[in-house]
Amino acid sequence: MIKRGNKKADANMMWVVIGLVLALFVLVMAIVFFTGGGNKFLEIFRAIFPQKENVDTIKTACGTACSLGSIDAWCNQQRTIYFKQSDKLYTANGTCDQWVSDKLTITPEGVAPGIKPIKPDACSLITCP
Repeated sequence: MIKRGNKKADANMMWVVIGLVLALFVLVMAIVFFTGGGNKFLEIFRAIFPQKENVDTIKTACGTACSLGSIDAWCNQQRTIYFKQSDKLYTANGTCDQWVSDKLTITPEGVAPGIKPIKPDACSLITCP
């Protein structure tokens, strides 16, 4: 009969390895955060987990902000809109008010004029300051 290792010791070793991996991960994240490498980390994260289009979700959120008369949600809340055009994913940043008035910041930089997500209806209930 072949004796196997002590199961309790094996389990403890497994927890030590998991703990070391987590500690290493936290250390790397802290270094990235405090050295300003967050943008590079986001690029890597987005390459691994690509964003999906969310135009309808943001349009719904803007419509809700308008119907509730929420000035802060309509005029101030920054939103990131992901949309596809010609099989390329673009990112647009701005508020609902900026979206309606075609003042979004669209990336990647230097995109052809006219590339923009389909905008929501204007909000007659809210006038931004």
